[in-house]
Amino acid sequence: PRVSLGTFGRSFNIKDFYFEFKSKTHIGGLPLVHVNIGLGRVAKGVFSFGFVAAGIFSFGLAAAGLFAFGVLGLGFLVFASVALGAVSFGGVAIGVIALGGLAVGLYSMGGCAIGAFAVGGYANGSIIAIGDVAVGGIAVGDTRAEGSIISVLKADYFTMKDELFKEFAKLPKGWSLFTSWCRGLANIFMTN
Repeated sequence: PRVSLGTFGRSFNIKDFYFEFKSKTHIGGLPLVHVNIGLGRVAKGVFSFGFVAAGIFSFGLAAAGLFAFGVLGLGFLVFASVALGAVSFGGVAIGVIALGGLAVGLYSMGGCAIGAFAVGGYANGSIIAIGDVAVGGIAVGDTRAEGSIISVLKADYFTMKDELFKEFAKLPKGWSLFTSWCRGLANIFMTN
């Protein structure tokens, strides 16, 4: 779309204003560094920088890559306002391991955490939930705990700790990484 500059009879296209740099070195067909900043432009490279960026290490408003950093991010390890990836960090984080204000994932930690293993202010974990308000299978809460298997409030933590950890031990060994994290976090949160 062209924009008129008034009586001078000149016009410009906002898409004509951009900056682009591509390194001469390529790895697997991708430039080592690609900077492409401007409307409607996409940076594609091992290291990519732009409004929209795709590559191994991507930095942009919208970034997709193995490691993505931006406002919207998609990838394996993602740091973004809205992050979607295997390991996600952000205001809204969705992934296998998600950490954020709103975290949704297999293992989630945040202000509002929802997942199989959830730790947060409000934690809803189908297997384990730890938080101020905890709802789930095994629920460990500061002010409220609603568990279908066991519920432990902070006030009762020391008297019910052994029974709680017996329930942790009954979980499948395949979850041992997550259960050990939850056990440690329960100790930290409930003793402070």
